[in-house]
Amino acid sequence: MWCQSPRRRPIISLPVLFNGIQLHPVDSVKYLGVILDPHLSFSANVTRTSVACFSMLRRIRSIRRSLTRPLLVSIITSLVLSRLDFCLSVHSGLPASTLSRLQRVLHASTRLVYGAAKWAHVTPLLRDLGWLSVNQRIDLRLCILAFLCRKGLAPFYLLDELAEVSSAPGRSNLRSASSGHVLVPFVRRPTLGGRAFGVTAARVWNSLPKTLSTSVCSVSSFKSLLKSELLKM
Repeated sequence: MWCQSPRRRPIISLPVLFNGIQLHPVDSVKYLGVILDPHLSFSANVTRTSVACFSMLRRIRSIRRSLTRPLLVSIITSLVLSRLDFCLSVHSGLPASTLSRLQRVLHASTRLVYGAAKWAHVTPLLRDLGWLSVNQRIDLRLCILAFLCRKGLAPFYLLDELAEVSSAPGRSNLRSASSGHVLVPFVRRPTLGGRAFGVTAARVWNSLPKTLSTSVCSVSSFKSLLKSELLKM
């Protein structure tokens, strides 16, 4: 699969000759359960996720009358929201038009729990269930990964992506050095480089209150505090 901008596509000669064999590129590839496309738009992955979630919701709706509300919430959380949350952090920085398809899954799940009509306002229902929006779920996962990086518990390929402000030369005496902030790398293209983990995680982490960014609690406690903070927004 060739990863390039549409402007550079005409200058690439296809197919590629390798060891006497012609290799033809594909439009997408599935890696670790995520569908990647040449432009990293994740449109195919979002489509696949939303289709699978709505298919499961239709099955759950057929037995809804036989389930209590707590059991219904548990089933939807296990079979639908878990699929929605899988590798959700890779969708950080995607256009609102793309993320809205995942948000519709969340709205449909909420309406199914309460038996609400399609035109019903779901924001108060989401708060009642304690469910975060798609953007908040992405921020939650990025912040947890950033927390693990600061504790030295993340994989090595993520540890190198985040550096504290206090570790930068000439910035150890700044006020931001004691705030728990991390450095935000400079990127030339916000649509691609701006969606990298080192950039998105740093920006979300720096937006947290100081009580959270300097917290020394466990991972489970940090996740609980962070979710409570996001629900207030």
